[in-house]
Amino acid sequence: MYDSTGSKVIGVQTSSGTTFHADKVVLCTGAWTTSLVDSKGQLVPKGHCLAHIQLTPAEHARYANMPVFDDSKWGIYYFPPFEENGVMKIAGLSTGYTVKGEPRTQSDYPDDGIPKEAEEHLRRGMRASIPSLAEREMFDTRVCWCIDTPDEHFLITPHPDVSALYLATGGEFPPLEN
Repeated sequence: MYDSTGSKVIGVQTSSGTTFHADKVVLCTGAWTTSLVDSKGQLVPKGHCLAHIQLTPAEHARYANMPVFDDSKWGIYYFPPFEENGVMKIAGLSTGYTVKGEPRTQSDYPDDGIPKEAEEHLRRGMRASIPSLAEREMFDTRVCWCIDTPDEHFLITPHPDVSALYLATGGEFPPLEN
């Protein structure tokens, strides 16, 4: 909520209409920040793709104690399987997709999944790193949203044009080396 001049924040209003007045407002809104305020080009929402695969009991035992594995050549992270069900998560950090406006989330668009080229990227990396799992069916695929700054640092600052508004967002992963 803004004052009558539109140059000062005086609180927030929730989607249900509830209002909260405040002397200062801090936005920690990640990938949604640019759909709420003008970031002067300092922030770019980016979606990274992830998928899950089901391991056999033998594979689960083999990979159960592995650390999170960062295959920086392919920009893929492998996470140890979940203890309770043997499901392994694979995340592609170099599959970042940018968006203008508000990101689409799985909760709002459950049928979105990930782009075909992102799945192929994950499979190429898996063929190089863990080939025995590369052709496994992927499920519960999604795009996870974050927000980047040009220098990969957090952006924690007063907004330059709106009084009493502060941003605490940004950062992201460093660029991958090929």
